[in-house]
Amino acid sequence: MGLADYNSRRPGRTKMFNVLLAEAGDPGHPAHAFFVKRYADLVEVSAGALREAVASGELKPDTDCEALAEEFAAVMDGIQLQWALDPTGVDMAARMRAYLDRLLRSITVSGAGLPPDAHTGPTRARVRTDSDARAD
Repeated sequence: MGLADYNSRRPGRTKMFNVLLAEAGDPGHPAHAFFVKRYADLVEVSAGALREAVASGELKPDTDCEALAEEFAAVMDGIQLQWALDPTGVDMAARMRAYLDRLLRSITVSGAGLPPDAHTGPTRARVRTDSDARAD
C-alpha cells in the first residue's frame, strides 16, 4: 500500500512506467530484459517473505507463495493501470489495502486481515515497501 501511495503522488512517473512496461513486452525492445528480470526479482523477494511467514507460523502451511507473489504483482499493476485511466475515480492505495486485507484473511493462520491503520501490512507478510520500490 505504501507503494500505491507513493505511485499515486507521482502521476507522470507512474504513467510513464506503464507505457514503458507495455512497450517492453516486445522481446526486441531495449527494456525487455530489464522488465523480465525486474518481475522475476519481485516475485522472488515477495515469495521469500511469504515463505518466511509460513515458516514462522503466521501463514497457513499450504500457502502457494510463488503464486501469491505473482498475483500481488498482477493486482498492483492492474490497479495502477485503472488509476492511470481515472486518477480521480480510482484510489490505488485503498484498493490495494482492501485486496491485501482480503488476502491476509484467507492465508493467515489467525484469519486476521490488516490492522485498521495499516499502511504496509504485517511485518513478515508484507510484499514490498516504499524503500523496496525506490531501490528499483
